[in-house]
Amino acid sequence: MIAQRSQAPAAFPKASGLTLLLAALIALGIVFRFAHLDRQVYWHDEAYTSLHLSGYAVPDLEQALFTGQPVTVADLQRFQRLSPGRNVTDTVAALATYDAQHPPLYYVLARLWAGLVGDSVTAIRAVSALLALLALPFAHWLGWELFRSPPHAALLTGLVAISPFHSLYAQEAREYGLWTAMVLFSSAALLRALRHPSPRWWAIYALSLTLGLYTFLLTVLVMLAHGLYVLAMQGLRLTRPLGQYLLATAASGVLIVPWLVQVASQSARIVASTAWLGQPRSLPELTRSWLADVGRVFVDFNLGSDDPLLLSLPIVLVLAGLVGYALVVLVRRAPVAVWAFVLLLGGVTALGMMLPDVLWGGHRSSISRYLIPTWLSLQLAVAHWMGLVLTTADRVGKRWQRGAIALLLTAAVLSNGVILQADTWWTKYSSQAQPAIAEQINRSPRPLLVSSNHGTNTGELLSLSHALANTVTLVLVCEPQAVPPLPTGYSDLFLFNPSPHLQATLWARGYVLDVIYEPGLLWRAT
Repeated sequence: MIAQRSQAPAAFPKASGLTLLLAALIALGIVFRFAHLDRQVYWHDEAYTSLHLSGYAVPDLEQALFTGQPVTVADLQRFQRLSPGRNVTDTVAALATYDAQHPPLYYVLARLWAGLVGDSVTAIRAVSALLALLALPFAHWLGWELFRSPPHAALLTGLVAISPFHSLYAQEAREYGLWTAMVLFSSAALLRALRHPSPRWWAIYALSLTLGLYTFLLTVLVMLAHGLYVLAMQGLRLTRPLGQYLLATAASGVLIVPWLVQVASQSARIVASTAWLGQPRSLPELTRSWLADVGRVFVDFNLGSDDPLLLSLPIVLVLAGLVGYALVVLVRRAPVAVWAFVLLLGGVTALGMMLPDVLWGGHRSSISRYLIPTWLSLQLAVAHWMGLVLTTADRVGKRWQRGAIALLLTAAVLSNGVILQADTWWTKYSSQAQPAIAEQINRSPRPLLVSSNHGTNTGELLSLSHALANTVTLVLVCEPQAVPPLPTGYSDLFLFNPSPHLQATLWARGYVLDVIYEPGLLWRAT
């Protein structure tokens, strides 16, 4: 069972103050999730979302357009729009056959939504934002179940509402905003089922796990964290609550089996499509990425690995230090049942991502969206610390902490304000250069753009098509298909991320190639 707090926190100094603060943070969170939905680049992964919503997969696109014959931007956009002859069944089939590492729940909901309101960038991102809003009531529920304190529950909700990390992924046409909500939902349902055991609550918990698994398969790490927590709270004994937990997880496991069969049948394709995660990074690089991601959950001004250490490192260290302090306060001040849950929820996912990178190489742990349960656990710790500071009598020792809280909330709000004005952000990864590349191509009165399916080009070209002018003509080939003679009469000939094969072919034909956008993403051929 969940232990009660050893000493209930004092009431918030001004009940109306807490209500106003929570209302303001939630209102801002809603604005941050829905404002300027179409401003930032519709990046590689989002373009694949629209491809699957259209009922197609990569082979369909490449067979139709990567033929070496001239095609238009409208031809590419046809694979980003709903097709009259295809429906939600085709969306699920495309995922099951070519992208099974992404379960279908989010995509089914997005396809149904698009059929009702449209398939524009704004419309598709709007459904992500709506689903991500579920995180707010679930955060409040989890805060109450864990801390049994209205101020702590309110502060956790506020932190989730104005987190720049959660705002960014709420505006992305992928499943991560919904996954955030499902992690919170399943965690709150577990604590509720442990405190008030009944078939109804365990059934709700099983449902929450099933929805989580059908949203993102890394929910299995959340299940493991929950299991370790139940086992620890039962003194490592096979008790009735442990048996109920095992029964609920078994039920959700059975329900996800149909999709796991698809995952197993497509295992070779999945391994190939995720091989990029195995590209090695040094331990110092990984460590810097981990520290940066800890801070980005709370404050994010788009400082990345390319920014000077003099600028980024102090901010990263201050935020990481503040979170570390909150974790220490949590372990020292909260009951074991509280801090054990927080540490297991975050620690299992963190170790599940970090250990393979450290032991065998790779950078899975640097992909921040994979560690959403970890970031939520850190927000739980910070909400607990904030609750202690704001619900105790004024003391000299508390002044700096109250100031730190005010500064943290202000910086989070300012971060979101900057994000809303940006055309791209670090979350867009490989597609951050798309606005600049599209602008350069669009300046030409009648450009020809040549590329192939080399590397990640297929997704990047789909992404780029959202920013290209209709005057652009494309010639696309499948590697190692021979490049046909290029049409003439165009004002400029551009190459998008040309493969060595494509470069060698054009060199042999007498073209002179010049890089006009580093690091080699856009070339001009004359």
